[in-house]
Amino acid sequence: MKHFLFILLIFSASKIWSAPLPESLFKAIAEIENVNSMRESLAITIPENEKANLETFKSVCKPVGMRLQSLNKENQWSIRQASDKFRNPQHKAQGIEIKAINMFKKDKSLVSFISDSQEKDKIGFYYFRRINVQTSCLKCHGMKNKRPDFVIQKYPNDKAFGFSVGDLRGIYSFFVEVKK
Repeated sequence: MKHFLFILLIFSASKIWSAPLPESLFKAIAEIENVNSMRESLAITIPENEKANLETFKSVCKPVGMRLQSLNKENQWSIRQASDKFRNPQHKAQGIEIKAINMFKKDKSLVSFISDSQEKDKIGFYYFRRINVQTSCLKCHGMKNKRPDFVIQKYPNDKAFGFSVGDLRGIYSFFVEVKK
């Protein structure tokens, strides 16, 4: 069903523009899937009985952010992580990202989707992909009073807590402009 929905959205978007979808969109989708797989693989390396600290962050979350930065630089892309319950203010969901987050919350089986967009003078496509909370994520994103000290100190306005396994933590958001 997930694949059908994804294909349907691609077909619908393609019909709207009556032109093929940009190759960079498909490349970005593949890279975002790789990044998410990397995130999940790194998350399961944290021993269950280990307390989270700055080193935990450096071994799981930081490499994901650095890989996204690298992809953006290499390809002149703008892939970002966004959330309505953000820790880093740079990851605060904006406009259409908030709508995407609400769609993911409404349909927990929805993994990703493409949406056409016409904002200001830019016409193109967004790709959104959900980020789910893994068991090890709860060490920093679980109960508010159990967050590591480095999180409390570095992010005094933190909103990224209170999650359970499987919850929507945020999204990957990618926009590609279409030249007409």
